[in-house]
Amino acid sequence: PKVVDPAVGVCCVGAVTLVCNFNVLLDTRDRALARRVCRAVRTMTGGPPGVEAMQLVHDSGFYEVACNLLDIYSGAGTTPAQALAVIESAAAKEGVKVTKHYTIGLTRDEIVQKYADAMASAGEA
Repeated sequence: PKVVDPAVGVCCVGAVTLVCNFNVLLDTRDRALARRVCRAVRTMTGGPPGVEAMQLVHDSGFYEVACNLLDIYSGAGTTPAQALAVIESAAAKEGVKVTKHYTIGLTRDEIVQKYADAMASAGEA
């Protein structure tokens, strides 16, 4: 509608493909070095398919490569293991090691399991 009835309001719903957030910590405080490693994994700068990435500095001064892995569940994207291999290789060329890596949030399988558990519990009530 062109005019929203204040008594009713408006609701918008959107959806996007599930994204895997994958972070890789580097043993470096060198921003330029972290940027070079990040560029190796980012699709836009020649890295593998379906990877958005940026380097972020922690309070400690060490850097991480923060990745959004797109399309990993369709098979068209890059998995965390594949992204890690690219990052480790680029970091090694720079003389730096990966100190830690982890995903943020739930995987698709974990979401499906939580849904199934909730439906099973609702059926018991």
